[in-house]
Amino acid sequence: MIAFNDVSKQYGRQVLFLEASFQIDPGQKIGLVGPNGSGKTTMFRLILGEESPDRGEVSVPRRLSIAYRSRAGPWPSGTTSPSYSRPYSCAPSPTPARA
Repeated sequence: MIAFNDVSKQYGRQVLFLEASFQIDPGQKIGLVGPNGSGKTTMFRLILGEESPDRGEVSVPRRLSIAYRSRAGPWPSGTTSPSYSRPYSCAPSPTPARA
């Protein structure tokens, strides 16, 4: 299970999350949509541990492997980011994904 518990995050005066809470259960499929600058990439960075919340807690199981493709590429030969997409996926891993 991936969980956000009262997570707050902002950059300067731009507030992205204010006491946000949710959980994603094993096997659950979700979609994440929103306008540019609304915090979609930041949410993934928080889940991956690449960033930390200003307040609150992000919980990710140690034995969880998370695969994703950065929007920065590199993209397969002959494609561009708008024409090529790959869904984000989460699957259990036999070894810990992070310390």
